[in-house]
Amino acid sequence: MINLLNILKLQSKKHIYGQQKGEVLTKNQRLRQFIGLFFATMITMLAIKVFDRTIEIIFFYFVISSFVCFFLYAIIKMKKSQLKSKINEERYRVTLTYISEVLFDNVLEADITKDMLFGKKTLALTDLLGIPRNSSYSATIDAISRKRIRKDFSEEYRRVLSIENIMKKFENGEKTMEYECIERLDGVNYVWIRINICIFRSEITNTVRIISYVKNIQKQKKEMEKLMEEANIDRLTGLYNKASTREMIEKFLRQNTNATYAVMMLDIDNFKKINDNFGHVFGDEVIAKMAKRLKSLFKTTDIVGRIGGDEFLVFMPYVPDITIVQARATEILRSFESFIIDDVENYNVSFSIGIFMGHGGNNFNELYHYADLALYQAKKNGKNQFYFYEL
Repeated sequence: MINLLNILKLQSKKHIYGQQKGEVLTKNQRLRQFIGLFFATMITMLAIKVFDRTIEIIFFYFVISSFVCFFLYAIIKMKKSQLKSKINEERYRVTLTYISEVLFDNVLEADITKDMLFGKKTLALTDLLGIPRNSSYSATIDAISRKRIRKDFSEEYRRVLSIENIMKKFENGEKTMEYECIERLDGVNYVWIRINICIFRSEITNTVRIISYVKNIQKQKKEMEKLMEEANIDRLTGLYNKASTREMIEKFLRQNTNATYAVMMLDIDNFKKINDNFGHVFGDEVIAKMAKRLKSLFKTTDIVGRIGGDEFLVFMPYVPDITIVQARATEILRSFESFIIDDVENYNVSFSIGIFMGHGGNNFNELYHYADLALYQAKKNGKNQFYFYEL
């Protein structure tokens, strides 16, 4: 402002004394110049004051708008936090209600109505599997079935987790689903997994949603298989017990209505004398060792079971003709001509064998009955031999 006044003073001097040396202005000219200088100074000061006021107003509005923006941001963030809290609360309530084991890994959350994924853990899972984040729920399930699920389970996996199946379950009032399949860890290793799915209508979005949790159940499956095997196996001999032998034969007959097969019923000759002379402990040892040798004479596809104290049943599937069965029965008899127990004594033990050959159309009771009749005839004929039952 001082510089501006100095400039105006210099200009006034020029007007008062003139541009040429020695030139003098009249009183009226001086008065006009003075008045002009006065108004110029006042206008300049007013402009500066207005400018300062404008700066103050702009600064004031800037502060106010910043405060308003910060306040609105805080409100929006709080609303989002409240919504997230409600979603988490809803998720926890649903899982706690319908799933006994609440897991927080391998989570997949989806809005079935909108066919879309949501949730940070879901995005982490899709990133892990190499699936684009913007994929729909249907596309994600299809990708998982191709990339992670073993081939023989993939089609069923897609069907069970399809939108149509989930909506059908929900409409029928079902709140949970459970599905077990085998997942591929890499090119060689696979594990059993259990997928627990909660189905619910969200109170927030009013849409049908799911929360699914995947659990590795490989250990439980192995333990279950071991228990089932123990339940199906005769402890003394390691062969199938009577119940499992019957079950496997019946399954074969149901699935192969036109197949040929042979049934052998074997009984240890004079076993009562062994028990009477040497005791039941020794008798059990004889049964166990004879069973071991008997099993070694058959293929892994044959069913070899212990059906009674000293009785065994062998089922040979897909036998083309009788000569194969005759050769196998002869091999059994020869194998026990010299049978050593305890690696010391040479006991005279042998089998009597009843055989029935069938070609579909029979049930287990019929096979058992025909083989038993043939066994009776083999014992009647002198033991240590085989006999075929003919219809």
